[in-house]
Amino acid sequence: MTWETKDEVETVKRAYKRIEEVFLGDKKFLFSDEDMTIADLSAVCEIMQVKVTDFDFKAFPKLDAWIERCMEKYPEIRGSHKEFFEFHSKVQIPKL
Repeated sequence: MTWETKDEVETVKRAYKRIEEVFLGDKKFLFSDEDMTIADLSAVCEIMQVKVTDFDFKAFPKLDAWIERCMEKYPEIRGSHKEFFEFHSKVQIPKL
């Protein structure tokens, strides 16, 4: 996966910042402290596609922790992305 411009990376960063500030805030999940919703499942599956690249999630600690919580709650999420992780480990993907 290659990124065409720095603008695209900045767009992703703005989106992740918005997820942290607006949707996660101080909650464990997007809309609740109690449990995941279909919104969490849908969003985490989309974000996992970037998670397997060298994108630096250090600037988004809430988002990164949320991804881990989702995968802990439902290990099937990690399992369903197993091929992405295996591919990433075998191929050099440019840093984002």
